[in-house]
Amino acid sequence: MITCRLKTGCLAAVVMFCGYIPLFAWIYMSKKYENSIQVDTPVHKQSRDKSVRSFHVFDSSFINVKDFRNTEYKFVHYSLLNISYPFNCTETLDRASQKNGNKIQEPEDILCMKRPKLLENYKNPCWIEDGRLRCLPYFHIFGVCKSGTTDLFRRLVIHHQIIPNKGITKKETWFWSWKRYGEHWDGQIATLKNFTDTFDVLPQRLTYSYDLDMYYSHFVAGHGDPMDIWYPFDWKLIPQNDPTSEEPVYITPNLIYHLNPNIKLILVIRDPVERLYSHYIHKKLGNKIHPSAKEFHEDVQHAVSTFSKCIKNKTFRACLYDTVLYKELRVPISSGFYSTFLRDWLKVFDKDQIMLIRTEDYRRNIAGTLTKVFKFLNLDVVGPSVLEKMACREMEYKTNYRTTMMNESRSLLETFYSDSQRDMESLLDEYGIDILVKSQDDMARQINCSRFFSKMPLMSKLKGKQIKRYFVSKKNATKYYRNKYSPR
Repeated sequence: MITCRLKTGCLAAVVMFCGYIPLFAWIYMSKKYENSIQVDTPVHKQSRDKSVRSFHVFDSSFINVKDFRNTEYKFVHYSLLNISYPFNCTETLDRASQKNGNKIQEPEDILCMKRPKLLENYKNPCWIEDGRLRCLPYFHIFGVCKSGTTDLFRRLVIHHQIIPNKGITKKETWFWSWKRYGEHWDGQIATLKNFTDTFDVLPQRLTYSYDLDMYYSHFVAGHGDPMDIWYPFDWKLIPQNDPTSEEPVYITPNLIYHLNPNIKLILVIRDPVERLYSHYIHKKLGNKIHPSAKEFHEDVQHAVSTFSKCIKNKTFRACLYDTVLYKELRVPISSGFYSTFLRDWLKVFDKDQIMLIRTEDYRRNIAGTLTKVFKFLNLDVVGPSVLEKMACREMEYKTNYRTTMMNESRSLLETFYSDSQRDMESLLDEYGIDILVKSQDDMARQINCSRFFSKMPLMSKLKGKQIKRYFVSKKNATKYYRNKYSPR
């Protein structure tokens, strides 16, 4: 009996050991192959570090470098030409180094910073600094608030090449308009390193393809800060601007271009009247917890009157960049003058780097818009199932209207924005910017979200702070539900 048990135990041990032999062989060959690769950059050395387990040599999504010339991928050669400025940077280098304890006193002098030497074999703008890979965003959704930027960004990050950042809702950084000037709850002035730390998730997901010491990374990262186009009120803190002047010379687009001249910019605009009301309700800008349409109308009257007085004494652009005037307005009506702000960005960036999306067109044709955005960003074409997953999501961040806008408010604002709307049309014609969104291909036209979700929810139950929304899938007749918090 004992002999039988020993034989059985020995047989089990032999079988178990034989089962581990292929695993040990695979690990040995993987290490041998990885160590045989001749690499020079610190990034490659970091990829072989055992502590960094997020780097994988063997990845099913890597690009075969042998077939590189036959694919749509191309090495990105960043042309960082020298920019000549009419000011001297010898006395203003690294203003952020002036610290009082651990608190930075002044924002960094971006325009006097040395531009990083970007790596050419990364699709995303990255460079090596102190043996560490640092990255800037590949694309930037720079406006406008309450125009669907969050919804668009949530759909874009489903793409296998786009990686969410570490910012607010994995989308917003608040750097260029707020944090770098100390406009935050903690009052701390953010630096460029703080900004690049937001994209630390990118080095953890980079895919390498090794062939004759060559590799290429096709992952990209982006961010969406919809206030960047219309919130330039700290321009006097930029050292190159004259604080006694009424208008700025250098603003946010100048700073971005200095560091990242090849960035892709996306602007989502909406009817300024509807957008303003949604902004007012969402941010609860009135005196009450739930602003009413009547309170909105009173605040609009005050804002229009105050702004009209300003343009009698100053230029229109000077009033838009007037910090004192902005604080007096009860409603941010200046954010609806898209043409003036966009003209400032077009003076810095080429028109081919900016894509415009109208919210109304986006809602009618989400699949066609996404296809156009991917083509603009020079990303892979996604399959029909992935495009359906992107286009058939429920809309994000809808404003809950308790009351509709009064007709008097709508009429007043339409008159107020009429000249700006006409100027916007002429600006698009001047630069030849196509804002129309059409179904880009047959795949986008065939997307039909009605077969995933019913037109109306079967049930909508409010229990505590959670809403359970039920949907029906006609494919398998199964009920799905998703918990959401209300109100947002």
